[in-house]
Amino acid sequence: MDFSVIESNFNIDPSTGLLADDTIVLNGYKSKKLYPEPLRLVRYYG
Repeated sequence: MDFSVIESNFNIDPSTGLLADDTIVLNGYKSKKLYPEPLRLVRYYG
C-alpha cells in the first residue's frame, strides 16, 4: 500500500498497546480515485 502520512498523533499511551495513530492519503492512481479523503491508520500491538 502506497501512502503518505499527513498528520501523526503523538499523544499515545503505550500501556494500551497502541503504536501509532496517523492520518494518511493514498498515493496510487486508482486508490486515490476510490478513496480521495484522508484515512486513519492505527497500528497496535496485540
